[in-house]
Amino acid sequence: MPKPFPALPGFYYYFFLYLEPRPGAAWFYHELVPSGTPAPEGIPDRTVAAVWQLVNAYMLLALLQSFGFRAIRDTLANNPAAQERILGAIMMCLAIADVSAVVIILADATNLLTSSKATQ
Repeated sequence: MPKPFPALPGFYYYFFLYLEPRPGAAWFYHELVPSGTPAPEGIPDRTVAAVWQLVNAYMLLALLQSFGFRAIRDTLANNPAAQERILGAIMMCLAIADVSAVVIILADATNLLTSSKATQ
């Protein structure tokens, strides 16, 4: 029987399975939706709904990362090639999402800078 292969060795195991999902989701939630404080007057309902959907999406990512990576590790303990393919596909999706988010933010920031210079 082949020796079990950890999909996430050492530092990555503890970071992605224990550290990153928990405080990341909590921080994000409390940054966008401060607990115990009502929404200020004048925020449109659509904006509040969009923020809740964003919080929900981030929580989904944290849960998928936490439970999904554990399931891959436990189910495919003796199949490193399958672990690598699945984790590689997940990491590629996350990398594409990160790069596209950065591009969108930079494009929006550039647009805001050029429009503010035009109004001065």
